[in-house]
Amino acid sequence: MLGFGSGVGLWEPSEQWRRKHRQSRVYEVRVAVEPVAALDRAWQEVLREHDGDATKILDGGAVLRRLEPGLLAVVSGGEDAFDSLAWSINVTLGEAVQKVAPDATMRVVHQERVDER
Repeated sequence: MLGFGSGVGLWEPSEQWRRKHRQSRVYEVRVAVEPVAALDRAWQEVLREHDGDATKILDGGAVLRRLEPGLLAVVSGGEDAFDSLAWSINVTLGEAVQKVAPDATMRVVHQERVDER
């Protein structure tokens, strides 16, 4: 869960993750937001400043994709993949959720290298 105001973000690649993976690949991190309505409102908030639609939002070097109610994937690849993932999850999405639903919870439910599929 994301502890807003703690100075610690929801997602950061662990040392094991960094050793095992190179940033030149494509990665996906799935984030659940509860209640579902909080994600709906946060999505609209992010769309005010980013290009996108009801299913995807472009955020610098990452894309946020709606998967199902309350669940989204953040995907990034290339040289700054880990930084882009962390920014999109912790700042773009995290701040929007905090603004529209301060009591909502966010949690990472899955992460993987998607160019291995």
